[in-house]
Amino acid sequence: MYETHLISKSHLKMFGFKIYHTTPNGKAYESAIIIKNNVKHFAQEEIKKKFLQATIITYNSTDFNIVAAYCPSRHNIKEIQFEEILRKLGSRFIIEGDFNTKHIA
Repeated sequence: MYETHLISKSHLKMFGFKIYHTTPNGKAYESAIIIKNNVKHFAQEEIKKKFLQATIITYNSTDFNIVAAYCPSRHNIKEIQFEEILRKLGSRFIIEGDFNTKHIA
């Protein structure tokens, strides 16, 4: 799972791997998941919010989701916004990414 700085016109290919990415509005903010072709999985609908972009795959036809997320630093994200996203991911998931969190102290 990676944060990239590709734009929607960019293409990345790796032999033996499938690459999923989420790019909002063609901007250079993106989350991506790179997974081997022989791993059974399927892509879920991307999340494209101003405050969070997420690429989601479901592993092996189960309810286990793998998520790569990116939160641009210019947004002041509220707890309720994260809760809404987490509810969409189901009860079993791993989420990784760049959340641009800052310590409030």
